[in-house]
Amino acid sequence: MVHLFGGTVIAEHPLRGKLMLVGRDPTQALVLLSSRASRHHARLFQHRGAWIIVDTGSRHGICLNGVRVHSVSLREGDFLQLGDDILTYTLR
Repeated sequence: MVHLFGGTVIAEHPLRGKLMLVGRDPTQALVLLSSRASRHHARLFQHRGAWIIVDTGSRHGICLNGVRVHSVSLREGDFLQLGDDILTYTLR
């Protein structure tokens, strides 16, 4: 997962294990920078070889390729917006 904020690449986050928590809280596996992101914004998990992202009740939600979603299976090249953070799903 490539993490962009303000048009700049912040980090690359390899998706590991079966579950990754995403949010502004520093204890999350993938920490978001946007003040519009919730402390516990979403969770990423593996299911049948695919990565799924699920909104965990955040205020501003998740947009996948510009469309608001609650949960979705990710595909190569998908981009997610969580607050002002952009995450791009890549199979590197």
